[in-house]
Amino acid sequence: QITGEGGSSTSGTSTGSTTISVTDKNTTYGDGTAKVELPSNFKYNSDKTPVSAGVKYKNKDGKVVTENKDQFSGITAKFENGNIVLEGLVPGKDYTEISIDYTDNNGRTKTLVLKNIKVGNGTESQKYLANVYSVVLNREADETGYNFHLNNLKDKKVTLRAFLLNMLTEKEFVENYKTPETKIEALYNAIVNRSSDVAGRDFWVSEYNKLLKVYGSEEATLQAIADRMVNENELKELAGKLEVEW
Repeated sequence: QITGEGGSSTSGTSTGSTTISVTDKNTTYGDGTAKVELPSNFKYNSDKTPVSAGVKYKNKDGKVVTENKDQFSGITAKFENGNIVLEGLVPGKDYTEISIDYTDNNGRTKTLVLKNIKVGNGTESQKYLANVYSVVLNREADETGYNFHLNNLKDKKVTLRAFLLNMLTEKEFVENYKTPETKIEALYNAIVNRSSDVAGRDFWVSEYNKLLKVYGSEEATLQAIADRMVNENELKELAGKLEVEW
């Protein structure tokens, strides 16, 4: 479904807008990208780069969340052979609406609104990173932070261990998981992207409780446990599969 200026689905901007409902028929997805076919009467100035202007998505609870500009600035857009191409999207994220500001062929600023975009799971490294965000921060990744970390890992500017230890110091992680058991389970899910086995969970819970008596701080204890877990061979092998630096 496509509606343009004057259509019943047009969003209210003073300069007019076009809304496109994204479907499998008019959209091609790649790793973190979406290429959406534009209507034949859509006019734009190809010399002016379109920019992302707004993002809404559904969170884990199905609630629609509006991102701020700092969060979605990682999304880039360009016109290409009658299509609008978005890059820097987070795989698996359920976008309800992405707004793009562009210049039409008469030099007027207008808005293109794309409805219901959901990129597939992406590459193994993309899926891994999205899962770390989900587990550690209990939310979908924002595009700016996600692409920053993804590029650093792919370019091997940062090791996987350093990235994980940085994420696992976030206060949200300590606050989201209240008991030693849930903390250890979350560490397994975040670090090696799997559920714990009974023996492993019991061992690390015991180590956590011992260290908590020594440090007297949940933050310091988690940091000590995480530092040991990221240096296990399982993560080293996983880093090789992800093609990132351990």
